Amino acid sequence: MAIAINNIGDVYSNQGNYPAAADYYLKELQLGEGVFNEELMAEAYECLGNTYSSVVSATPDSLDWIWNKWFLTGPIKKSVILDTALRYQQIALEYYKSTNINYDLSSCLNGIGKTLQLQSKYKKAISTYTWAFELAASNGLLEKEKYAALGLYESYKAIEEFEESLQWLEISSNIKDTIFSSDRQMEVGRLESRYQFELKEAAMILEQEKERAVAISEKKIQQTIIWSVSGGFLLLLAFSVFIFNRFRITQRQKKIITWQKEVVDEKNKEITDSIQYAKRIQSAILPAPKLVRQYLEDSFILYKPKDIVAGDFYWIEIVEDKVFFTSADCTGHGVPGAMVSVMCSNALSKAVKELGIHQPAKILDKTVEILEERFAKSEEEVKDGMDLALCCLNLKTKKLDYAGANNPLYCITRGELKEIKPDKQPIGRYDDRQPYNNHTLDIKTGDCYYIFTDGFADQFGGPKGKKFKYKPFKQLLLDNHDKPMDEQKQLLDKAIEDWRGQLEQVDDICIIGLRI
Repeated sequence: MAIAINNIGDVYSNQGNYPAAADYYLKELQLGEGVFNEELMAEAYECLGNTYSSVVSATPDSLDWIWNKWFLTGPIKKSVILDTALRYQQIALEYYKSTNINYDLSSCLNGIGKTLQLQSKYKKAISTYTWAFELAASNGLLEKEKYAALGLYESYKAIEEFEESLQWLEISSNIKDTIFSSDRQMEVGRLESRYQFELKEAAMILEQEKERAVAISEKKIQQTIIWSVSGGFLLLLAFSVFIFNRFRITQRQKKIITWQKEVVDEKNKEITDSIQYAKRIQSAILPAPKLVRQYLEDSFILYKPKDIVAGDFYWIEIVEDKVFFTSADCTGHGVPGAMVSVMCSNALSKAVKELGIHQPAKILDKTVEILEERFAKSEEEVKDGMDLALCCLNLKTKKLDYAGANNPLYCITRGELKEIKPDKQPIGRYDDRQPYNNHTLDIKTGDCYYIFTDGFADQFGGPKGKKFKYKPFKQLLLDNHDKPMDEQKQLLDKAIEDWRGQLEQVDDICIIGLRI
């Protein structure tokens, strides 16, 4: 993948589209850092440095466009770009030293020399080119020698040391002639070898044809019969030996495969048992159906984990006349998502039960503090969190309070669907965080409320394999909101399964519906 990305960057660089080239080299650098591959990181830094160095040699029109692209203005344009180029190239040089790849090291040194030339630091350029030339010469890298010699010629010429400059121009010319001569010699040698091979092959074929003609003319019918019978017997014997050997090999392979299957089955059982136990732990944080029916009488919960355990969860807490409930989508799915869901569920319960916070917006603010405090204890940077819609149904005042982190609330009243927008920030690490907003709604008999995660709308399927999306989801709720809640749940489940077809479920699904 890194090689392909680097090649795309090279194409953009050759086209003079340096910002696009730099974007792809940065992608290669991220891949290299992800697996800590020093060779990949060195190559990416070198290409970034060479790209920045090439910018200052671009045409005036291209240069203006490039500066505007990078938001560079004023007389410091050239120096800023060259300083950046040199910094990247020097980082690459340190990586190449550790990898000890002389070809790349000499190439990187030539690139640094070119940048120093463009900065008019000719003394440093001469020192760098000399190192590159000596390294290339000791390893027989003629192209790198030629590039370093040309750089020395140009640098000595710039500081008006013409005698040295002329010597390096002559050295460069000699290396160029050597490369040309070597290429010609290799081509001549290749052609000569091919000619000799074809000549010998033709002579051998001619001799074989001659011997075959003589042998056929001298054979007799009796000899033909004898040889045919003997050959048939030998073939039969050889075939029998082959079949017997294959049988023995097959038996050995069958034993190995059987043993490997037993090992894999045992490991799979251990893993499955562990995940099943994780499911039991996660199930412990989910409210019991009896509790849901007791406080949210006319409601349904459609909960469809993608795997055995899920990153989505639903949560209910009862405090006096207030029923708090949410559908939440934690980072990831499977076992990692389930681990985060347990922490997030506990944080919500702590905010409501232990700290006595009863306004949804303030509950979300406190939940953020609790999670950041817990994650701060880790030596690793943790960016996990959740999106959710949190509601508080006040049975005494007949009001419903809502606050959302990326997940909205849908309200259907008198056949019209209204969407209560969430705050566009997650529960978890976020740079420009603001306090969450609280929304208070007067509830009326017959009103339907829906909170959900993004798994339903993001499911791929249908005749073209596209996402279900939110507009059809809203219409589906509108078309069926007057039906009993249990029937609504069945219709939603059937709709998404029919849409998915044979495709894999891409994410956890959690929808809570409530009729007042």
